[in-house]
Amino acid sequence: AAGVPVLLSPECGLNDVETAGAGVIVAPEVAALTAALRDLFRDADRLAALRGQTRTFVQTRYTWDRVAAELITLYHPKHVKLG
Repeated sequence: AAGVPVLLSPECGLNDVETAGAGVIVAPEVAALTAALRDLFRDADRLAALRGQTRTFVQTRYTWDRVAAELITLYHPKHVKLG
């Protein structure tokens, strides 16, 4: 929500972060993390774009209302109608 792009490992299970342009998925290895950080800090335009996309991503996917609605659907799919 603060607009800070993230570096995540594939094991986090948040692949939609990269698809949304809100962060980068990178192998959890020193060399891969170092290269990804270097690439981001060398490309000010990309970093700025990631910041904007991160805010948008969180505001559309991870608000309390959205998360609560998804949990209700997950746990009570036949009993609760949303929307």
